[in-house]
Amino acid sequence: MKKLIFSLLLSAIASFSAAQEKKLAFTVSGHISGELADSISKIFLYYYEDGENHADSTDIVKGNFAFKGEVQEPLQATLVARFGQLTSAENRLRGISESRRIYLGEGKIEVSITGRFRDAVVTGSPMTADADLYDAYLKPFIDNNEKVYQQTRKEPPGKERSAKKRAALQAIVTAKKDFIRKYPNNPFAIQAMKDALQDYQNDKLFKPGADSVYAELVSLNDQLGPKLKETPDGKDFDKRLKELGTRKLPHFSGPSLAGGTIDINSYKGRVFLIDFWGSWCVWCRNGHPHLKEVYEKFKPLGFEIIGVGVEFDKDRKVGEQKLRDAIAKDGITWPQIFNVNDGDADLRKIFSIYAYPTKILVDQSGNIVLRVTDDEERKLDAKLEELLGKVQAKAGGRSQ
Repeated sequence: MKKLIFSLLLSAIASFSAAQEKKLAFTVSGHISGELADSISKIFLYYYEDGENHADSTDIVKGNFAFKGEVQEPLQATLVARFGQLTSAENRLRGISESRRIYLGEGKIEVSITGRFRDAVVTGSPMTADADLYDAYLKPFIDNNEKVYQQTRKEPPGKERSAKKRAALQAIVTAKKDFIRKYPNNPFAIQAMKDALQDYQNDKLFKPGADSVYAELVSLNDQLGPKLKETPDGKDFDKRLKELGTRKLPHFSGPSLAGGTIDINSYKGRVFLIDFWGSWCVWCRNGHPHLKEVYEKFKPLGFEIIGVGVEFDKDRKVGEQKLRDAIAKDGITWPQIFNVNDGDADLRKIFSIYAYPTKILVDQSGNIVLRVTDDEERKLDAKLEELLGKVQAKAGGRSQ
């Protein structure tokens, strides 16, 4: 779940702001009082924009600190306090640093720290307030899920333990849906919708009752505030939701790492897997040995894999080289598309990709029959056996 959350935060911010040509000038001013005033030695500001990590730092002067800068659109940033005056025992207890998430945009942001740094009060940033509301709404359910996880670790495997864990996770999903209904104009309602959609895609799309689950998602989407629905992110989500209702693979093409273009139409009539991954993704690459076994087993039956490499480097050539190096090191041989991380050509938008790896299995009729994330190898293996196992058995019988 943490992987999903991480991957979801990367694309959750732009939903409340149209693209702007001019840059947004921001200032972040903070004041530290109480016991932390003499304990924090330095403040750092980190954020990610245009494929680059940005970092700034400043010293504390009489309890005050400040940052200035420009961003192209509102985005997530992290303030990090580095403790330099705590004893080693206190550092071990508290950690050598603490962080507070904020959202940068045009205007002045005030940060007041009187207790724990992570509990700093932030004013002048509406999006930070929206994010805090979303976090506070979900916190009891996330805390309960962690509590259940710790409790069930000591229990023997079985239906009872699985039921407890499922119930705790489902409570989070339900809370997100309730948040959408209660706060339809909060920008993070879009993130809640993405979470609900991910749950639908990965767990409900190919099971009995999928139609009713999809209908609930459509209903939730209809309840979003009109301003949210008119944002680029809102429009894009609405489009993807409608496309998912058909379960038909949309047409797409992309630049091949080998040169030229890979057009999905060339794979019509075959069973194939679309694998979204990146050189930076540990979980993706840990799954490559098994994926190579699957490829070797089913390729003689017409099965194919199309990799979609997603890199975040501003310099496209740097990203391409990272992908090539990973392909060579992992020994994978199937075709690879190097994703264009912008506009209508971005395959992440076409397939609503918010987590890595994501694998999408397509049958001979062009229907999406399975979508899995992380290392759900058993689901993929079972579906491939269902689609191609009989063909393999017949081929084996003829060769005898």
